[in-house]
Amino acid sequence: MLPSLISLLKLAIKSSNAHLSFAGLSCLPVVLNRLSRLVSDSEAGSLPVVPLRSIINSLYSNSSGSMVSFLGDSKLHTWELARSALCAIASLAYEYHHKVNQLNYSSNNSNLQKSDEALAEIERIVKDPALANKVARARAQAIYFLSETRARYPGLLLIRSYLPILVSLLEDSDASV
Repeated sequence: MLPSLISLLKLAIKSSNAHLSFAGLSCLPVVLNRLSRLVSDSEAGSLPVVPLRSIINSLYSNSSGSMVSFLGDSKLHTWELARSALCAIASLAYEYHHKVNQLNYSSNNSNLQKSDEALAEIERIVKDPALANKVARARAQAIYFLSETRARYPGLLLIRSYLPILVSLLEDSDASV
């Protein structure tokens, strides 16, 4: 059921109809936050199967209709929803990673590897298309995302990997960044 829901949200978000695209964008944080709560509330032996990698690749890949492209939208509500959706997928990935480590899965477990891959993919998405975006609004939203995520998960978001890009953003000519 989840893969079909994600594919429908992907179709809605990539739609040329602004109302449909906005509706898909509005649903995404709610769905991802619900999944995050489901993961964090799970007990030993009952960790739900969450296709993190497929969600990230289908909705956040570097394409014209991806979530990252909405970070630079001209409408305030749209870019805030896009940042909220990015925070929601990061929250889901961090909660999944934390739960896998908390439940003492062995290091050769595929769940641990999947959560590490998802975290690396989110880092790549924030670095490449978001912080290096041509639109100043998108760069500013990526910085807000880093701030929110760092406040929520201080031990999991290592800021060192973002330092070269953040230092270059200090020289940005746009005052909003």
